[in-house]
Amino acid sequence: MSEILYVMIGGFFGAIARFSLSTLINSKTNSLFPYGTVIVNLLGCFLMGGVVHFLHWENVSALLVVGLLGAFTTFSSVQLEMVELIVKKQKMAFIYFFVTYIGGIALFMLGLIMFP
Repeated sequence: MSEILYVMIGGFFGAIARFSLSTLINSKTNSLFPYGTVIVNLLGCFLMGGVVHFLHWENVSALLVVGLLGAFTTFSSVQLEMVELIVKKQKMAFIYFFVTYIGGIALFMLGLIMFP
């Protein structure tokens, strides 16, 4: 039961942080490209790569990885924005896909390396 509470607490703060940061970033750009979601997801991948070293502590993993960073990064927002770009026939949909997925994997690996 305590792990569920940790996931809930982390998820609460992760969702608020994601919404706030992506909204702030998007308000500073004048583009159809969803910079806020990209930056939040890449940052979340990097942080998750660094945090996985603490997975042997179940409550830390539940709070930070599943809760906070799970809610901070958002696969559903990526899919929604990708479809919107495709429907609008924007060539940047390919760039968004590449940066999000390849960049996410690369930054996760960087986080693993930088936080031994």
